[in-house]
Amino acid sequence: MNKLLVIGLTFLISFRSYAQEQPEEIKWLSFEEAMLLNEKEPRPIFIDIYTDWCGWCKKMDATTFKEKKVVDYLSGFYCVKLDAEQKEDIIFSGKTYEYIPKGKRGFHQVAAMLLDGNMSYPSFVLLAPNLKRLEILKGYMDSSQLISRLKVHNQ
Repeated sequence: MNKLLVIGLTFLISFRSYAQEQPEEIKWLSFEEAMLLNEKEPRPIFIDIYTDWCGWCKKMDATTFKEKKVVDYLSGFYCVKLDAEQKEDIIFSGKTYEYIPKGKRGFHQVAAMLLDGNMSYPSFVLLAPNLKRLEILKGYMDSSQLISRLKVHNQ
């Protein structure tokens, strides 16, 4: 009986340690938080550029970004949620980027800069640890599509 108890406790402790190492959800950061963390410990940066009114953005949040294989894969990145229409200024590389009002909706200069002005949602930008843009990904993707596109740069 004691032997079974020891084996059971060992299994539970091992499983709990493993479960704690594996994130349960993506740890989303602000743009500024990711830049500060990257200065201290460089790693690739994945930026999800979205808007509050984008249905496909919401679908990715509810599906693709909830899947364990995506959560696990993106755990090696600094992951940023960037609202392309946010009103708050962002300071990046010593320059202040602002919200630009335009018609009913405007856009944030950082989003425009990252997307080369081609504003469509959802869009994703992959930056190398040195902040060099590696790729712009556009449109809804399921987990397999997203991971395969990211793996191209992580080999």
